[in-house]
Amino acid sequence: TVPTSLARRVATALVQECAREQPDLELVFEEMPTPDQPEALRSGRVDLGICHPSPLSTIDERGIERALFTHDLMNCALVPENGALAKRASLSIHDLSDVPFIFPDRSFQPALYDMLFGQFARLGFEPRLEATYEGLRTIWQSVALGHGWAMAFASQCEDPPRGTVPVPIDELSIPWGLDLLARNA
Repeated sequence: TVPTSLARRVATALVQECAREQPDLELVFEEMPTPDQPEALRSGRVDLGICHPSPLSTIDERGIERALFTHDLMNCALVPENGALAKRASLSIHDLSDVPFIFPDRSFQPALYDMLFGQFARLGFEPRLEATYEGLRTIWQSVALGHGWAMAFASQCEDPPRGTVPVPIDELSIPWGLDLLARNA
């Protein structure tokens, strides 16, 4: 699952290119979490994957080619649009210390979890993680309902999930984007 505005731009570009190159090609889009894509590719269930450049283990990456598709940054806090933090031009990571952090459990994507929480630790920040959530849409809805904050992307500044506002975090800027995955030939 990728940010809506970025996913829309990527899907549009892909459809246009395929229509030019292979007009008889049938495209079927299926939403699938990043960690599930390598196995779906290896098994032949899907032919291409578009996902976040989330770190995966060497076992998960076996038989998969990965190429950067588009750049983005993980540099914002997604907050409820009616909350006090939504009115700020930017935040310090420490402004979020007392606000619950809405994020998946470590078991969903251990390398991503460790990378992000390692960044937090380097900044001397310990997020208030009260519960874990599955799926970006669930996380975004929880933020919109005022249950806490989530990580957000620069691309979401143009088109945030409904009921939310991305606010830049002064100390945090993690290179991100979308990768294209394919089976090794």
